Amino acid sequence: TFTQSSAQTHGGFAFSGLLTPTGGNAQAYVSSEEISLSSLRIVQGANPWVMLNGWFYSPTGTSNFSLSANWFDRSNTYLTTSSSTVTLAAATWTNLIDLWIAPATAQYVSIVPTESGTPTSSNTIYMSNVRATWAPGGMAASSNIASISYDSASLEPTITTQLN
Repeated sequence: TFTQSSAQTHGGFAFSGLLTPTGGNAQAYVSSEEISLSSLRIVQGANPWVMLNGWFYSPTGTSNFSLSANWFDRSNTYLTTSSSTVTLAAATWTNLIDLWIAPATAQYVSIVPTESGTPTSSNTIYMSNVRATWAPGGMAASSNIASISYDSASLEPTITTQLN
C-alpha cells in the first residue's frame, strides 16, 4: 500500500509517501502516472535522456531497491523497464539519481520506486521529492572533467576544461 505519512519527512515537506509491502510478493512498488516526454522538453530528435531523482528512507535498510522507469509508446503500450538495484542504509535518507535513455519509440515514462526480494510488511520505504526531469547531455560521471558546455543545436555535451 502507498499512503501519506508524517513519521519521516524530508525536504521541508510535512509529509512523505510511505510504501508498505503486503508481504509474500516478489516486489513492492508504487507507480506514478505516465508522464509525457514532451512535457519534459523531450521531442523527436532531441536528447533522449531522462533523470529520475528522489529521496528514500528505509527504517530497516534494504539491498534490493531501485528507482525504475517504465516506458510506454504513443498508444500507452508498455515497452520496457530501466532499473538498477541499490542498497539503502537503515534509518538514513538517501538521494538517488538515475539517468536513463528513453527507448526510440517511447512517448511516456512512469516513475516506479521498487523494493524487490520478497519484502515483508516491516520493510517500509518512505519517499520524498521524487520526480522526472529532462537531462540535457546526460552522460556518465567522469573524474577528470572540470566544466561542460552544451552545443545549442544538438544539446550534446562538449568538454571545455579538463583536469590534468
